Amino acid sequence: LTDAQVGIYTIALQLAARLMTIANVITFPLLPNVSRLSREKAGEVACRILDLLTIPMLLGITGSIIAAPFFLELAYGADYTSAFIPFALLATGTIFASWTAILGVYFAGTDRPEVKSLEKIGNLTLKAVLLYFLVSSMGIQGAALSQLVVEFIMFSALYWYFKRTAGLNGKRIFTLKISKLKHELKLLRQAKV
Repeated sequence: LTDAQVGIYTIALQLAARLMTIANVITFPLLPNVSRLSREKAGEVACRILDLLTIPMLLGITGSIIAAPFFLELAYGADYTSAFIPFALLATGTIFASWTAILGVYFAGTDRPEVKSLEKIGNLTLKAVLLYFLVSSMGIQGAALSQLVVEFIMFSALYWYFKRTAGLNGKRIFTLKISKLKHELKLLRQAKV
């Protein structure tokens, strides 16, 4: 990789990291709440947070991807517009990373922090392998693609384990229903009054 490619990737990575702010604001206050609950109730809270987080994250990611070409040229100049594709891949990966973060907090809050540790070890191991192969063949786009693939795989694994162990007894988890979102927004508005 050239210095310019590393610079472009760094810009793309930093922009994508800003998208995680939405998830962090929602996720970090969750830990004290789930640690006081039974696994089933904590699982229900995690599902509600997943539902509530998804739409703002998807809107933020979509808006960021649409605005990225203009922002990159305006902020960094035409030489850095090639950061768009890595940014789009990294930004897409943030939705999986945010979901994984919520499930990680659920496991940490229900006396199973080793699950999050194993996820991190798996994440780093898989990322190292993919980076080795994809960067040599695709450059910075390969690095961004490896991040997206790893985030998807780690979320899928954690979600599968969550479904098996959360004690939700076959209840539907992670449902995106507009009516449910409207109900939650109504409750939030009433709470502020």
